[in-house]
Amino acid sequence: MIKKFSVSLPSEIADEISQRYPDVPFSKVVAKLLRAGLDSDSFSLSHSAVPTVPTGITNTPDTTELTAMIRSIVRDELAQVSQVSQSVVITEPVVIPNQPIPVPEAQPIPANNEPEEWLTNGEVYLMIADKYSRSTGTGKISRAVTRGKLVTNGKIRQDMRITKSSALAWLQTI
Repeated sequence: MIKKFSVSLPSEIADEISQRYPDVPFSKVVAKLLRAGLDSDSFSLSHSAVPTVPTGITNTPDTTELTAMIRSIVRDELAQVSQVSQSVVITEPVVIPNQPIPVPEAQPIPANNEPEEWLTNGEVYLMIADKYSRSTGTGKISRAVTRGKLVTNGKIRQDMRITKSSALAWLQTI
C-alpha cells in the first residue's frame, strides 16, 4: 500500500534534484533518495540487497552531500511527526454560514396588456430558431428571464408571457 504525504523541501534542493535528473520523474528521484538515505529499502527496483538511487545518479561527492542533506531533513521531519494511537473522530458539526441568494428585482408589468404585445416562450424561441437548437434556445430564454433581461407577466410555465418589446431588445444582445 502506498501512502501519500506532502514533504516540504528547500527550493535549492528541489532545484538541484530537477537539474541533475531531468529525465527521471521528481517523485521517483525523491523516493529513491529517501530510501537510500534511510537505509530502509528492503528491496529496490533492481532487487539488489544494497539500497539504490535513481537511474543516472552515481555516488559522487555531490550526491553524497545531497543524500546527507536529504537524510537530515527527513530525520528532522520525522522527529516532528507524532504518532496518533487511534483514529480521531470529529463529533462537532461543520457549520457553513448561509449565503444570501440574490433575487432579481421585479420588472414592472407594462400598462398596455393588449394580447398582441405578449409572446409565449415558444414564440420567442421561433425568433432565434435559426441560430439555436430547441433545448439551447429555450435555455437561453429561461436564463434571460431569470436575469431580468426579459420582462414577463410574473407567471410561470405555460402561463408566462414575455413582452414583445423586451424580447426584441434582448434579441439585439445575443
